[in-house]
Amino acid sequence: GNISGVALAISLGGAGATFWMIVAGFLGMTAKFLECTLGVKYRMIDSRGEVSGGPMYYLSRGLTLHQRPILGKALAIVFAVFCIGGAIGGGNMFQANQAYLQISHVYPFLDHYGFVFGVFIALFVGAVIVGGIRKIAHVTDKLVPIMCGVYILVGIVIILQNIDQTGYALHKIWLGAFSGNAILGGTAGALAIGFQRAAFSNEAGIGSAAIAHAAVKTDEPLSEGIVSILEPFLDTIVVC
Repeated sequence: GNISGVALAISLGGAGATFWMIVAGFLGMTAKFLECTLGVKYRMIDSRGEVSGGPMYYLSRGLTLHQRPILGKALAIVFAVFCIGGAIGGGNMFQANQAYLQISHVYPFLDHYGFVFGVFIALFVGAVIVGGIRKIAHVTDKLVPIMCGVYILVGIVIILQNIDQTGYALHKIWLGAFSGNAILGGTAGALAIGFQRAAFSNEAGIGSAAIAHAAVKTDEPLSEGIVSILEPFLDTIVVC
């Protein structure tokens, strides 16, 4: 989402989409704070200590406390159904496809073996998620810092190699964000694509992140909300 999302944003919305991704990252910090705070506040912990949380729970439980139980349950069901659809499309198929395209570009002999690659990725992911939320955290807390570190380091190297073009690039980003070929066409296109790709990158406002955040050990919802603010900042503004 971070790597291919930026390339897709620029190819569809022009250089100006970069500016709007940054703006959406800042706005996403508010949405992330809200949903992750609610995720911890309204989570459920069973007798075995297993945690269940996310929009399904804070919609149903939160609105029940405010005398809207039917609305809460209806919205919870709608979210759960759409979350499954989003996980299949945006959370799995898009990611696996982008990874395959990048690898097959480097290793052309893998052309026409997309299905095999998909099965291979599914087995690796399955080996992680079968262990539950704690196993996912155990793997990602090692994998993600390495990924971000390598990506930022390579990004800095590329910028330094093209340092004479940075002024031109910044000019194109600023110009594309507010003018484009036409005010309505260019700016609206850059803004819409920029916001879409930013949300795809950091999950802010989508609700899925609150499911993971609900499993934290803290009993203070606000502290987890404050921690979650860093995610859109690092994810979209720094990394992207």
